[in-house]
Amino acid sequence: WSIFLLDVFKQMVGQGILHGLNLFLAIFITSNVDSESTDECSWYFSIFLIDFIPGLFLIILFAVLSDFIFRKCGCPKMVSGNYVYDNDGELGIRKCIYILQVLAWVNVIILSKLLTTLVEYFLIEWLAWFSSFALKILSFNNVCLFLF
Repeated sequence: WSIFLLDVFKQMVGQGILHGLNLFLAIFITSNVDSESTDECSWYFSIFLIDFIPGLFLIILFAVLSDFIFRKCGCPKMVSGNYVYDNDGELGIRKCIYILQVLAWVNVIILSKLLTTLVEYFLIEWLAWFSSFALKILSFNNVCLFLF
């Protein structure tokens, strides 16, 4: 269970950082884009969708690439998940290697976030329209208008 929990913790750290960056971006964009029909929630939704679709692809790509680089550079312990060792049938955890792998994972998350933010910058006008549209559809009052 400890290995599973450490892997889950690594994912939680990465997603926590991504969530914080998304909150910051939503607030920043709302205060800097001249649009009265959007708010932080609608921007967060749009940013989340970009992170979920192309962002997830980038995360997978950079994770595979980082593992490849670690293998090529002769650092197999830095390959994701290689922080466990076998000591005569009893599994142990290399804590320093685990912490370094968490930091490498955070770098993968941040690099993918930088690239998706660049995409968002170039698509800001379209995203403003989409954010406004999504807010109208997901609003409770507007859902009632669609139903009646």
